[in-house]
Amino acid sequence: MSSNARRPTPWRARAYARALVEELRPDTIEERFATAEQARRVWIEDDVDGMARLGVIDGAVKIRAMFDRLTRQARAVRDAARDAAASPDTAVTDTRTLDQTRADLLCDLVLAGQPAVDPTGELLPGGLGAIRAHVAVTVPVRTAAGLDERGALADGQSPIDAATASRLMAGAPDWDRVLTHPVTATVLEVDRYRPTPALRRRLAARDMRCRFPGCRQPAHRCQVDHNRNHAKGGRTSLGNLAHLCLRHHTLKTETPWTAEQRPDGSLLWTSPLGRTVTDHPETTVAFIPDPDPPPF
Repeated sequence: MSSNARRPTPWRARAYARALVEELRPDTIEERFATAEQARRVWIEDDVDGMARLGVIDGAVKIRAMFDRLTRQARAVRDAARDAAASPDTAVTDTRTLDQTRADLLCDLVLAGQPAVDPTGELLPGGLGAIRAHVAVTVPVRTAAGLDERGALADGQSPIDAATASRLMAGAPDWDRVLTHPVTATVLEVDRYRPTPALRRRLAARDMRCRFPGCRQPAHRCQVDHNRNHAKGGRTSLGNLAHLCLRHHTLKTETPWTAEQRPDGSLLWTSPLGRTVTDHPETTVAFIPDPDPPPF
């Protein structure tokens, strides 16, 4: 029995079992999703005491994204209400639960296109409308590379097809590479593909321009390139990143031109004919301590 099946909580065991079943099924999730997607619908069921239920079935990513955005908006409303309640000038308090706030927001969005009341306008830039959904998607490396059709997982629970995962990867603001043990599935290493904002600032200060020899395209118009391909083990670190304009990024990726980054940040470019040329980072200002003490 795999150690993953002996989870301390039922939902973790269910998530693992669901993923295992998906791998063992003879038909692929792409085939099943293509069929199941045709059954997407919205329906209504009457309840008691003047209540009713509204149901919707659609792709797992979209449903989870809808729920996440409603949850984030509801929490923002509750935070704003809590801050307002702390003010002595506030006469009205919001006593709704998180579930009730989510339900009210959903009704507002469907019926009016936006929340009827937005108490976050002074606290959040753009208010509730600026809140976006977050969904974590786990994609096997062979699926990400297009070598396998093994499905991915949304929020670690809902299986999704490889095509949907690829679309999400293409538009994702960032994603991490997670290395796990082949037997125990223990996480061994996590490496972010996209650089953090702090790393981007350091990189821009170092490069200032496209790092192809002679190119003067400013860094803010360039793309950040992994000198050693991330899929082949290249790390997202200052010593493996450089700014390249679209033209020279394509040149490095699609032609025999290669670039090797040295410890000092310089790039050794090698042409298809074997000729080499080195591009050095822009000169930076360094402040050196004066050995003579001040005259005061």
